Amino acid sequence: MNALALATIAVLVCGALSSPLLLAWGGYCLARPGRRAEGATILGVGVLAAGVLLIASFLTTPAGSPGLLRLQALVIVAGVFALGAAAGKVIHLAASWHRRAGD
Repeated sequence: MNALALATIAVLVCGALSSPLLLAWGGYCLARPGRRAEGATILGVGVLAAGVLLIASFLTTPAGSPGLLRLQALVIVAGVFALGAAAGKVIHLAASWHRRAGD
């Protein structure tokens, strides 16, 4: 394996390990009235990223293949969710900084 493949695997595994934390943080933010926008952004972008991956995999998986029923596929989907959720957190932070700068 080359370095790029190993780095990709490392990012996805770290994302899969952090996805329960991001899911819990998004749920916590949704439960608080002042943080609902943050929770919606975190969970929305994470679910969008994982959904795009799932749709692409359903469309490209050959017939008869186990596809998403393998452990590796579930780790990849969880990793993509976490990467999307982290991107949602960054988008929320950038939007809140922009809002504060405009005041």
